[in-house]
Amino acid sequence: MRQKGLFIMALFIIMPIAIFADSLITKEAIVVETFDGEGLTNNRSTGNPVIWKAVGSKFSTEGYPKTAFANAFPEDLFGKDPENQADLNSFAILGSFTRKGYNYLEIIPGEGDGDSWKAEPLMLPGQVEFFDLWVWGSNFDYTLEMHVVDFQGIVHVIEIGSIKHIGWKHLFVKIPSSIKQTKQYLPFFEGIKLTKLVVRTDPEERVDLFYLYIDQLKVLTDTHINNFDGQNLTNKKKIEEIWGGSNDQ
Repeated sequence: MRQKGLFIMALFIIMPIAIFADSLITKEAIVVETFDGEGLTNNRSTGNPVIWKAVGSKFSTEGYPKTAFANAFPEDLFGKDPENQADLNSFAILGSFTRKGYNYLEIIPGEGDGDSWKAEPLMLPGQVEFFDLWVWGSNFDYTLEMHVVDFQGIVHVIEIGSIKHIGWKHLFVKIPSSIKQTKQYLPFFEGIKLTKLVVRTDPEERVDLFYLYIDQLKVLTDTHINNFDGQNLTNKKKIEEIWGGSNDQ
């Protein structure tokens, strides 16, 4: 009788541990894009190199915006004289509009070169909680926002905030829980994709010529996926192997 009692007690001790382990949360800070050079980062959803483009709205000055990878970086992040300084770049944008107003500039991830370039949303790893990046501003009264698309194809606009500051600044935003990154049925995890960053000008601010640099696009994300027997059957490559990719949910 005593042995039976000990066995039941052992079950009560083990079960909460198993339940806790199954709901484990593993949060990681992952750099999604370093901006150290063109095509150095691959898109997680396609496996192809990411090529960034800047596109201005209607009243963009002819020939603008211009972009480059500049040997510039936030010292608060890397230090004043890092050993790999020559390899540290940021995405540089020189913008200009012909008139004040509700102008905007889109910074878009894509794939391909020249005329073959096309926009391709950038898959963000895990279940994202925070999104952050470094922005060099020159005190223009502009704002920054991110656009993401969920697994249902719904686009969400998330305000990152003002970039009216001088020099490098670390900006971050919490991803709203209303944006679904998982679903009820297997495979549970679907994630979200970044479609673009958008800079918007205040209608009273000057817009004739401005510089902007962005660096170290990063996420704080939960990368834990609960293990179960048959988990490999939720892998998209496995699904395509069996069904030819014609039964996407």
